[in-house]
Amino acid sequence: MATYTITATPSGSNKDNDAQRDIAAVFPYDANQYRTISELARRDGIWCSCGGKYQSVTLSGYDQLINSSTGAVIKTSGTGTCKCHGTGPAAENYMTCTFSDWTQAESNAAVAAWKAGTLIIRRTVSITAYTSSGHGEPTFRDGYYDDTITITGSTAPFTDYRPQITTFKCFRSEDGVTESQLSTTVYATIKLAMNDTSGLNDSPKLVLEYSTKADFSSGVTSITMASSASLLQYYLDGYTISVRGEFSVGSNYYFRLTFTAGEEVAQVSGVSVSMSHTPIHIPQNNSGVAVGMYSNATSADRRFECNYPAYLYGGIAQIGDGNGDLLTLLGIQTGSSAAQSVANSKTATVDVVFARAYKEAPVVVANIVSESDSYYLGRCNVAIQSVSTTGFTARIANGGSAAVVFGFNWAAFGKLT
Repeated sequence: MATYTITATPSGSNKDNDAQRDIAAVFPYDANQYRTISELARRDGIWCSCGGKYQSVTLSGYDQLINSSTGAVIKTSGTGTCKCHGTGPAAENYMTCTFSDWTQAESNAAVAAWKAGTLIIRRTVSITAYTSSGHGEPTFRDGYYDDTITITGSTAPFTDYRPQITTFKCFRSEDGVTESQLSTTVYATIKLAMNDTSGLNDSPKLVLEYSTKADFSSGVTSITMASSASLLQYYLDGYTISVRGEFSVGSNYYFRLTFTAGEEVAQVSGVSVSMSHTPIHIPQNNSGVAVGMYSNATSADRRFECNYPAYLYGGIAQIGDGNGDLLTLLGIQTGSSAAQSVANSKTATVDVVFARAYKEAPVVVANIVSESDSYYLGRCNVAIQSVSTTGFTARIANGGSAAVVFGFNWAAFGKLT
């Protein structure tokens, strides 16, 4: 890539006693030559009057590139310093300010203003210290000493690959052709485009992400679909491919596709694959029931699922005792302990084993029950301890001054095995 460096020496600004001075663009713009700016430096002698031979003035300053048509500051240089002496111009009089570390946006804006003839270089200078030698405060004066501006850049613009995603569709299918609502395989049809395909050789990458969360806040799976020019060429022509993973028919999935070439990025999100719907579904292993959707239940994860709000206008007439009763489907188990006599100021322990184990230790609540009319019943309580997936220990206590006969009821809430 060819580069250029141009230097010019403009005339002074002719402003008396002014710490801020502008000079307009000093180079004619050649559209076939100057396409980017990678560095701009300005070196000039500072205009400061010194009152006597032994007076020394220290100054600091910076430059700004400004579009005079809008007043917008395009870029600010680093800070420069210099000195002025009563003996006249010397090497220390010259201050250099450099514009470096250009971004694509800054270069584009500066080149556009340069081309339009509205690029201004504004220098702002301040006096930071001086020795008066009895000559009073120094002042600014006319003109510059050998004001020199140098611009370096490239004859080619910043990359303009413009990666685009023109087609992105995801669907359930067994063969990638015919959509199937019951398939747990998802295919993606992708077609890409570029303004400049040389970007396929500039760290290209095509990444597909999916999640069951529409905002991709958690559970995101990321798959690199292609990271070489040869593979990306398939997608430039249009390509349908199976997405790695298994996609439950009982869940919604959301997809995001990102196409990167160099520092340029294109992204499409909001593409989704919906859960499959059916009036009612019982999986082959009889591990659950689903209403308005296909069941996600397995033999290891039994479920009752409903895709709609439930309105039970007639209430619940009966709850059975078997594995299929409503409480079991909801992961709720209940029980009672036998009443026993607990002496005053004493405790007793009762070990409870669940009829069915839980996948994780459930939440257990309990309350005491008794036929006793003892005054001290109000001082009796039950505490739940050592809860596990298979049971818990209850400690019952009598804080009264006489023995009381009582027991407890309990309920456990969790996900059953």
